[in-house]
Amino acid sequence: MGIVEEKKAIKRQRLMDSAYDLYKEKGISNTSIAEISARSRVAKGTFYLYFKDKEDITSALLLRLSRNILNESFLHMKQNDAHRLTDNLITIVDYIIEYLKHDKELLTIVRRDFVWPFQAGEFLKSKDPLILEIKKDLSEYATLHNSTLHELVLHIYAIISMVGSIAYSSIIDHFPCSIDEYLPIIHDIIYKTLE
Repeated sequence: MGIVEEKKAIKRQRLMDSAYDLYKEKGISNTSIAEISARSRVAKGTFYLYFKDKEDITSALLLRLSRNILNESFLHMKQNDAHRLTDNLITIVDYIIEYLKHDKELLTIVRRDFVWPFQAGEFLKSKDPLILEIKKDLSEYATLHNSTLHELVLHIYAIISMVGSIAYSSIIDHFPCSIDEYLPIIHDIIYKTLE
């Protein structure tokens, strides 16, 4: 990466860090682009070189937050590998839920939008070592169960998205019940989906 690209990456990162801090302090709807720009010491006009609008920076931030949590949960699972995809996915889901239970400020930002943190096609094309390891594990499981990697990724995407929505409802709204009460149901859904 050249010096110019590095400086651009740093500015983009500062804008996202500032948005994150302001969203935690004031909420997304109460934060303006002008405030994000001022906090990051970037001219308001420069903001638009990196993001189209507030929705664009929010989407980029949600993607980054989701990716960080999923990466941490995958590393945790690898340290506690049960050598069965279903059990390993439950370990990942439990980690994500515990993470969100202990960081409710983050959960209020992520809302129900905790997502499979990859753009369309990015997961299957990625050369990132962690992603390559995840793909290898998933490909082996898919082969053993007469499935395709694509089908398996779709199932896992649905599970991760469901967990984000349930976590928000159960942890923030306490609806329809506590997350601890919901957890066995989530585990059951994962088993029925993947077994």
